[in-house]
Amino acid sequence: MQLQLLLERVAGAGAWKLELPARQLTVTSQLASLLGLRQDMFASIDDLLAPFETGFRQRALDWVRACEQHAEPFDEEIQITVFGGDPLCMRFMGEALTNHEGSVTGVHGLLQDLTAKKAAEQAALRVTMRLSTTLASITDAFATLDREGRFIYANHESERLLSAQPGTLLGRQIWNVLGDEAQVEQEVCLALN
Repeated sequence: MQLQLLLERVAGAGAWKLELPARQLTVTSQLASLLGLRQDMFASIDDLLAPFETGFRQRALDWVRACEQHAEPFDEEIQITVFGGDPLCMRFMGEALTNHEGSVTGVHGLLQDLTAKKAAEQAALRVTMRLSTTLASITDAFATLDREGRFIYANHESERLLSAQPGTLLGRQIWNVLGDEAQVEQEVCLALN
């Protein structure tokens, strides 16, 4: 059990289990902590779904019911507002527990906090957009190469000077684009190193 709690903490997740036919819900202490509640405050699936944003609550209940009735697993992103806090982006997952006859005896799953990951993705996207705008504004020929001499970026002027169609330089090695003279220069450089 300690290993499960450690894994939950590292993943920023908490586990839950809905037992059938009683529909008794149990949650781990980590899940209760994620939601800012006490573990004894969860008795039914409605208690688990209460912090879900209104637009997500009914859909989440539908996913759980489809899993209960037809063993349909789910893995969805939702929004939750914890008591007195900001909205959180969460991953809500569940799958059916079955007996040896294949009948569904319960549903178990995870709730994982994706808020920090989503914020980092948004920040990276903003930086990428700013960089793309900056590179697009350069009017001189500008290109970047990786360590093997392959184009990883070439602006319009570079493509024009090299008589290349838009996007066709990417992934190609510069000496293949420049021709035989560049190949000789590359071999000389390699020999000197």
